[in-house]
Amino acid sequence: ESALTLSKELEGSDSGYVGEEFGYRIVLKNGGPSTSYGLTLRDTLPSYMEYVSSTGGGQYEGSSGVVSWSVDRLGSGDSLVYELKVRGVSESSGFTNRVGVYDVSGKELKKAESGRKRLERKVPGLNMEKKVSVGAGESVVAGTEVGYRIRVWNTGLGTAYDLQVTDSLPMGTVVESTFPSGEVGPGVVVWTLDSLAGGESVEYEVLLKVSGDVSGGTVLVNRSYLSGSEVPGGVLESESEEVEVLSESALTLSKELEGSDSGYVGEEFGYRIVLKNGGPSTSYGLTLR
Repeated sequence: ESALTLSKELEGSDSGYVGEEFGYRIVLKNGGPSTSYGLTLRDTLPSYMEYVSSTGGGQYEGSSGVVSWSVDRLGSGDSLVYELKVRGVSESSGFTNRVGVYDVSGKELKKAESGRKRLERKVPGLNMEKKVSVGAGESVVAGTEVGYRIRVWNTGLGTAYDLQVTDSLPMGTVVESTFPSGEVGPGVVVWTLDSLAGGESVEYEVLLKVSGDVSGGTVLVNRSYLSGSEVPGGVLESESEEVEVLSESALTLSKELEGSDSGYVGEEFGYRIVLKNGGPSTSYGLTLR
């Protein structure tokens, strides 16, 4: 006749994150007065977790999800302590874990249930901003360069995977360079990002040439888009400051008398007039008189 007691205690917090390890402490005690023989402890793991390790010779059977310990003999007043370590694999609002002790015939003698454990997924918190970096200010001269810097950062705990940053180029601009190297397509630059862990950030730069034909007063607005399955709503948009295009042309004008500096009444002679635009912008609506 043995007064067996069995307990199972959740170690650590009653909440955690998917992918983290946590443990249980199982105690089997014989209050006597007799010695117990041929006992087996069985712990069936719920689907929310997977087996990592166990002490005391625990055996894990993957097909059934059962961890078992064999106890050949447990004397009166003796106790055994087992540690079971597992890993959370899916979200749960709260689950318990049960262990039982069985005799040689398979009859359950005692059972114990752990405290509830809640599992949450570590969620990324993605953010993006875009700023003018080269030719910084409220204006840029047509025919010169303007640069933008895009910053993406993760304020969450989870890692975000398979992200894409797309920069939509303003009309009248062409790509001069990108860093790191991006894929340049018609009107866009695209960067791909395999992963971004919590607390990490990454920056991208694009340098654009504003066509000299862009009219003064035109406002450039550069938009970027962050997309991926873990981006809220699927797409996150960021818009740069507005940059006004100024037209600035270095015009030169010359007039040259052709031929001799002297002549006769009735003779024809000529002039050569040259108008030149040294840039950087294209000039419109000029009149020579």
